[in-house]
Amino acid sequence: MSPACTPSQMRTEALQSPRVVAEQLAQDTATLSGLVGELRRRAPEHIVTIARGSSDHAAAYFGYLCMLRLGRYVTSLPPSLLSLYAAPLQRIGTLADAQRLMVVSRGPGMAVALEAALKFKETCGIQAETFSSAELRHGPMALIDQGYPLLILAPRGPAQEEMGQLADEMRARGARVLLAITGAGAKGNLPCTTAAHPDLDPVCLIQSFYLMVDSLARARGRDPDKPSYLSKVTLTT
Repeated sequence: MSPACTPSQMRTEALQSPRVVAEQLAQDTATLSGLVGELRRRAPEHIVTIARGSSDHAAAYFGYLCMLRLGRYVTSLPPSLLSLYAAPLQRIGTLADAQRLMVVSRGPGMAVALEAALKFKETCGIQAETFSSAELRHGPMALIDQGYPLLILAPRGPAQEEMGQLADEMRARGARVLLAITGAGAKGNLPCTTAAHPDLDPVCLIQSFYLMVDSLARARGRDPDKPSYLSKVTLTT
């Protein structure tokens, strides 16, 4: 058979598409219903799509429908921003729907972990608790299950390696881990600035955190300058 008479793969797949889609809908009804229920429960404020080529075109169609029918902002993220250019994108989406979380650190980082947890409560209405990475391995670890959010602050120092290992363990458990780690070659998922001396790394961490929590508060519909029921001046005895 000449090439002109041989059906192309494109033609074959195009002709198969109606049947394949119908089979997928029939076989995956329960899965799709569960996904729809989860999306309704979480009700995301923002949606990010990541794809290339024809898949990105399909994602653009999906994004248009989301904006048109659901009123949700949809952004197409070019994969190369992360894979090639390591752009320091803020991971706000991980915490946008959080109602509780743990902030974990150790040593000098514990002071800024306490400050971070306080700001989560004040500006975002999130019930945040602080634990050292050593304390977490006792009772508090029982609370961490699938999807539980953790912010781990790991400045340079003797405890940094252990906190990186903790982050890996919690990810394996299914937790949503945000790791802020400083130093050359460090592999975290939050951008961090390294200070001139390791003892000052926590100061850089908390300054970066303030910018992140400001964006998070606004994403949750709150004014970070006007926490509910709080005042800059309080009367104490």
